[in-house]
Amino acid sequence: MFVAVKTCRKFHSERVPVIKKTWEKDALFLEYYSDYAEPSIPTINLGVPNTERGHCGKTFAILQRFLSSAVPNTKWLVIVDDDTLISLPRLRVLLSCYDPSVPVCLGERYGYGLSQGGYSYITGGGGMVFSREAVVRLLNSGCKCYSNDAPDDMVLGMCLNALGLPITHSPLFHQ
Repeated sequence: MFVAVKTCRKFHSERVPVIKKTWEKDALFLEYYSDYAEPSIPTINLGVPNTERGHCGKTFAILQRFLSSAVPNTKWLVIVDDDTLISLPRLRVLLSCYDPSVPVCLGERYGYGLSQGGYSYITGGGGMVFSREAVVRLLNSGCKCYSNDAPDDMVLGMCLNALGLPITHSPLFHQ
């Protein structure tokens, strides 16, 4: 399992230390992604500026990095915000119920315009989990952000819906 933590420079001293004192120790592979590379944490600047609203550009850069040789080849990608509380041992138990060789998209499912033909999406605030196969299919589809500050979770939902990939709801995730 590879854990990607989205953060920004203004929260490096406030939120990152909490992660380091709590659940970071349970992560085998973890990287912090920010708008500023700070070696003491360390954070990685993906070349996407921080935005006040959505973080689509940063999330899609994380998806691309996950499939690159820059990170270990793991079966699962977990994307969380720097204020997300998570139990990685419990998440490992939950993921043991799923086959990572098929596209799995797991989290707290929300819906947008479902009565008018809308789509489901995983809300980013509670954490999003993707099997490697789901990330491969998503990126191979050509789906991308219409702007860096687009709502990443909703754009991912639109893409997954267009690909016919199911979103699995778990009440163990909560925004």
